[in-house]
Amino acid sequence: MVKLSRPISLAGVTLTSLDLREPNLRDLRECGIDPATLLSTGTLVMTGKGGMTTEQVIKMAARLSGQSEAMIEECSSRDLLDIHDALLNFFSLAEEDSAGHETPTTSRDD
Repeated sequence: MVKLSRPISLAGVTLTSLDLREPNLRDLRECGIDPATLLSTGTLVMTGKGGMTTEQVIKMAARLSGQSEAMIEECSSRDLLDIHDALLNFFSLAEEDSAGHETPTTSRDD
C-alpha cells in the first residue's frame, strides 16, 4: 500500500492510498517491461536509469490498483516517486521480517 501525501479525487472518487497487487507477466508485457530485464539479482533494470519511465509507472499503478490512469495522473510528483519505489519493491529478492528488517531470500527455484 502506498499512502498518498494528499488525497486525490476524480469523478466523485477520493483516494488517500493505493493498494497494489503483485504484478504478473501480463502486467509487465502490457506496460512495456521486458521480463528479461528481471535479472538474477532480483533487480528491475530499465535502460540507463534502473527504474521505470513515468508512463510505465502510471500504467502499472493503474493495472495493479484497479484505478484508472486518469486517477493515477492526479497523484503528486512526490507520490509518483513513492509509487515507483513500491512497484520496484515487487522485484526485490530481499524479504522483511516482522520487525521490518530486510533479509536475503535463502532459496530460489531456477
